[in-house]
Amino acid sequence: MRIVIPQNRELNNGRLFDGIDTAIECARAWGNEVSVVEPFACPAVDELRKLYKHHSPNGFLFERWCFEQWVYMPTWIDQCGGGTVFKADSDVLVFTNLDRPDVVPDANPFFQGYIDKPAALRISDGILDAFRKGTAEGQCAAAGGHVADMYLLPAMLGLTYGLAHPYREVLFDLNMYMTHGEPEFEGHKDVWFVNGQPCWVRKSGCAKLLSLHCWGKAKKRLRDIWAQAQASRMGGPVRLTIGPR
Repeated sequence: MRIVIPQNRELNNGRLFDGIDTAIECARAWGNEVSVVEPFACPAVDELRKLYKHHSPNGFLFERWCFEQWVYMPTWIDQCGGGTVFKADSDVLVFTNLDRPDVVPDANPFFQGYIDKPAALRISDGILDAFRKGTAEGQCAAAGGHVADMYLLPAMLGLTYGLAHPYREVLFDLNMYMTHGEPEFEGHKDVWFVNGQPCWVRKSGCAKLLSLHCWGKAKKRLRDIWAQAQASRMGGPVRLTIGPR
């Protein structure tokens, strides 16, 4: 499976995201291809830039890019020959081959997800239409937030933000924060690597995780996380720790 990671150097002082090499290395180790998509000539994105109205506490360039990356996708999929790709953020560590038959695509791609040309067009057209009609702010407010893709896309796709992630049932995308020097996972803190695979241990049992999406301070620790995964291949299980005790 080809994993697509959109990147805009303008947001990072002319550089790619610091942890992207680790994300690429991890994904490739499990047999995936990885493409980094940077801005290119695209009429749809030119239109978005004229239409975009900033209503967000986040920076202008960052928030606009969050929408732009989706609008680039239909053209990019055409340029690479069509088919289905997996769109991921640069702070996602993928621990599986995404061509596995038991990794089932969801009908509503949302942030991390399988996406083909029709799905990409649906999202791109929806974003442009919301800004053309001036409805983006109202749609996002109804979803409980400011004008951002994390609120507009669920509104467009008929999802409830935070409750209807397409991979939540199969634990595909487990958000990881770092608080008080320790990682936190959806309110549960015990994640172990077993033979390179992250596993979520809880009272009801243990579930293998197919990826870790590292938010907050955890973004800076992708190399440490990947090193612990690799260490578990050479010895026994390794408990994930990324902060000082």
